[in-house]
Amino acid sequence: LKFIKKNLSNKNILWISKSHPANFLYEEKNIYKKIFEKYKFDKLINCPKSINTRELIQICDNVITCKGSIGLEFAAEGKMPILGGVAAYSNLGFTFDPKSKDQFFWKLKNIEKVKPLNIKQTFNARKAMYFLDNDKNKIYLDYKKSIMANFVKMQEKWYQNLFKYKKNVSQLNYIKSAMKNIDENKILKDEYFKVLGEALEKI
Repeated sequence: LKFIKKNLSNKNILWISKSHPANFLYEEKNIYKKIFEKYKFDKLINCPKSINTRELIQICDNVITCKGSIGLEFAAEGKMPILGGVAAYSNLGFTFDPKSKDQFFWKLKNIEKVKPLNIKQTFNARKAMYFLDNDKNKIYLDYKKSIMANFVKMQEKWYQNLFKYKKNVSQLNYIKSAMKNIDENKILKDEYFKVLGEALEKI
């Protein structure tokens, strides 16, 4: 938001900011509100509550997300997502995956030039969505070989405890350790991503 306000606020683009649906888990509502107000400008609006995600996909040209599923949903409708992190659907040919902060901000600066996905890219995005939503990766993947898969499994248990307002120290330490050790290159070399790419080619 800070970069957009400084470099792109004068362009004829309407920016819509939306907090994550699960922001209540970490009590982020007030944090989001403060950040939004700090960097607010005329062509930036907070997403109205009356507009849902499906409607946003129809009216927006692109989406900027760290690694949220919203990126995959946009791609499935032929609109390229700009990622600020590594997602489960990264590097499959239908996302913009910056290798550095400079690349990320360069893409934002040139967002008007981002073209829609072609038919093949859109089809692959839909295959990835089906594959991930239906846990088809479990058919091909040996979880014992995947650092990433084990991390996700532990992370899911951690989230379940969050919903119950319970803290599990061992899980928290594991997640912190995994986040520290699994950098971008290691993730992309992980069995999870290798198998996902191979499986998409077979579908």
